[in-house]
Amino acid sequence: MFERSERQIVPGPDLYGAVARIQEGLFRDGQVLLQQVSPTSWVGKGPVVGLGFLMKVTLVAYPMPSGAFAFDAKIEAELEDMGIIWLGVSWFVCFPIAAILFFLAWKDASNRQRSLFSSTWGCVFGALQGHAPPPGLYR
Repeated sequence: MFERSERQIVPGPDLYGAVARIQEGLFRDGQVLLQQVSPTSWVGKGPVVGLGFLMKVTLVAYPMPSGAFAFDAKIEAELEDMGIIWLGVSWFVCFPIAAILFFLAWKDASNRQRSLFSSTWGCVFGALQGHAPPPGLYR
């Protein structure tokens, strides 16, 4: 429903070390568990939050000629059954309520996406500098 993508270049040849740090950050801040679906791609979903949606994360790594990796991260909010029911009922009962619920869901999803991107890239680049990011810095 609400989708946002980012690309970052991560220096160094350690693909699975970088992915492990990304997985740690995503689980810590969003309870998103990633599963490997190919040698360079991972997908995962978090629990249902907010107004009946869940966060879905897709991570794809591309090797670069310089020995680094380009990571494409896509985080999207998907409506679940209860969210669709609430939106549909409010649409037919009172359209302004549906508009307000949609706006609140969009705002919550945007905040969660921003938080997950911050934790994703913060864990990778904080570890590359020789220190882990302080807890709570990326919330």
